[in-house]
Amino acid sequence: MDGVPWLWPLHVERLVESARILHIDLAPERIPTAGQITEFVRSMTYQDVVVRVNVTAGRPGHTGMVWMTAVALPLVAPALTLKSAYTPVAKGLSHLTLKTFQYASRLAITQQAHDAGFDTALILDADGNVMEAVHANVFFFSQDGWITPKVDGGFLPGTVRRHLMENSPSPIREAIIPRAAVGQLSEAFVTSSNAGIVPVTRFDDIEFGVGLETRKLLRWIEPTTRVATQYRFKETKAVRR
Repeated sequence: MDGVPWLWPLHVERLVESARILHIDLAPERIPTAGQITEFVRSMTYQDVVVRVNVTAGRPGHTGMVWMTAVALPLVAPALTLKSAYTPVAKGLSHLTLKTFQYASRLAITQQAHDAGFDTALILDADGNVMEAVHANVFFFSQDGWITPKVDGGFLPGTVRRHLMENSPSPIREAIIPRAAVGQLSEAFVTSSNAGIVPVTRFDDIEFGVGLETRKLLRWIEPTTRVATQYRFKETKAVRR
């Protein structure tokens, strides 16, 4: 935002870890700096954009490539509805949870959610516990405060998720969240670096209000991402079906 890559150090850490898991030799000096990304974007536009850094493994004797692409910021919905779906990835296959893979299966899951009248899907593990949305991490508000699914290698630990876990003014803890327990929770939102925080208003047959605690975090994150300025809600009461 404002010419500075948002949460760039966290993205670099995730890129390096992904390369390590995939056995890609990625020397630190090959990773673009924040200044280089700013120069790349400003050579094309002064608007905020989404930048993607791509890395290839190369082949013996030939170093892979590192390059950048940029696209306009996506249109972000003011809120999302989620339909449950089971993960296509078995536990222990950590390389399949990286952003590099699983696009095809996740696109299929998203289409199934669309066909059922939802915006996207909320993925459950084989035991029926909540993991993440298709392209975002998820948070719920309980009687004891904010909770988010515990990282166990089964999903992508997002940069905004980590930013919230480390810096949020409202404490957040990791927990195992069974699908059956979601009906006891009062607020929910998802996070991604493209959208910041996006409230969730429905999960399967459970409806959520965009309440006080969610709006607190929207106001807190607003100075670091203009995307949050799109969200202006009246406090609503959660309705259980």
